[in-house]
Amino acid sequence: MSYSLNETEALCKRAARGAGFSWGMAAEAATAARWLASFDLPGPASLAARLTLLDRRAMRESSPRTLQGTWQGKSGVLCPIIAGATMTDCRDRLGNGKPLSMHRVLLPLLIVPFAALSASDLGRYIVIEWQTVSVCVSPGALSIEGNREDLMLDCATELRCVTGVPREATEPCQSRADIDTVTWNRLTAFAERTYAPATDESRRRGAG
Repeated sequence: MSYSLNETEALCKRAARGAGFSWGMAAEAATAARWLASFDLPGPASLAARLTLLDRRAMRESSPRTLQGTWQGKSGVLCPIIAGATMTDCRDRLGNGKPLSMHRVLLPLLIVPFAALSASDLGRYIVIEWQTVSVCVSPGALSIEGNREDLMLDCATELRCVTGVPREATEPCQSRADIDTVTWNRLTAFAERTYAPATDESRRRGAG
């Protein structure tokens, strides 16, 4: 099914909140999913998978244990939303030419929009690599090289971000998101957790 990017972002934000994210981090997750969808990449599906894998788990468990050296999650895996948001806070390292390395990143595709934000802020090209795929982002442009099947890995053993040289964009932008019914329903189920339960009083007033 085809959905507007606005309604896609709104559903993703509620879904992330329903799965235990703070509203602020839910907004980060939704923006990332929308950005990917605008390039016809499965951002909403990746987000739904992330919410399922770590449903209602404390965010600190999948946060970087330390920002020195290779980033690793406290529980052994890194949440791509948390790692991505942290990366934007550390974007000056990338601007100085220093690579950022991460170990065992869940749904690594979700890192890409955060790299794009850093690229925009720095006015640089940033390359994100894991397994056999290489993604280059710049303000408003996206290039993918290598094995596209690795874009949807459940977990990247090693992921690396570094400033790179310009590449020709390979992914056209689009104004709507193509989302399969299973993914939409999974996100809706998470989003419904944010709705207040009906009460006798609300029912008398016509709600629910």
